[in-house]
Amino acid sequence: MNYEVERVFQQGDIIFIKVKEDSLDEKELNKLQKKGRSADGRFIVAEGEATGHHHAIKEEVDMRIVDEDLNQFVIVADEAFALGHEEHSFKNRVKKAGSVEALNKAEVEYIEEVLEEDPSQDFDALVEKLPHELKMPEGTYVTRKVREFDNEQQRSRWVRD
Repeated sequence: MNYEVERVFQQGDIIFIKVKEDSLDEKELNKLQKKGRSADGRFIVAEGEATGHHHAIKEEVDMRIVDEDLNQFVIVADEAFALGHEEHSFKNRVKKAGSVEALNKAEVEYIEEVLEEDPSQDFDALVEKLPHELKMPEGTYVTRKVREFDNEQQRSRWVRD
């Protein structure tokens, strides 16, 4: 599956690659099987192997299966959506950092560009305005499971959440 990357988001062990408009082949996309909602009404992107928590979407999206075992999906969202996870609260992550200066560049850009908040405002006031879920802009996303390299064992492995 070929596509052009516009932006990358990460929540725990799952990467969400926002692809440039019209860079996915429509015919190839339509061949993929649709993924339905779970019993509780959410679209489950991944289940945590270690914690049992879920990366999940409540809003209506078109979710297609690329490889379910590897958590590879294509998500087409006509509207912005919230990506929830019981363990990965964006608000708690920022609060734990203690200051805007302790955040990485991608987190500050997310606050400015996606949430449209001014990171230079009073830190406590900023934290109160932040959502627990990741707010994802409308668009098309390809999901991937994160791999990491273990220098001591000289091998790569899947990140477990």
